[in-house]
Amino acid sequence: MDAIQNLYPKFVAQVNKATSVLDAREGRKHIEETIEISKRMEFFLNQIDKYMDGEHTAVKVFLPTITAKMKWIRNITGILFFCVIVILSVMCFNSC
Repeated sequence: MDAIQNLYPKFVAQVNKATSVLDAREGRKHIEETIEISKRMEFFLNQIDKYMDGEHTAVKVFLPTITAKMKWIRNITGILFFCVIVILSVMCFNSC
């Protein structure tokens, strides 16, 4: 309920009006308005779902690429570190 109140306070206010009205006609009017607001809110939430599904797909496709690049960088840095150790060792032994 808190999430709905934060996202769409007009809906919560309309529900409160509909539940607190004593007159049947006025109550029916508020209920109809609440239903219309909820339909608009449902459309809004469906659009958010579609957007989030698209973002999830994009991340899911891109994640293996990042992992592969990280492995490549790790291998290259390991090779460079090994080369530096070999070069320093050769320089140290040659200077002695």
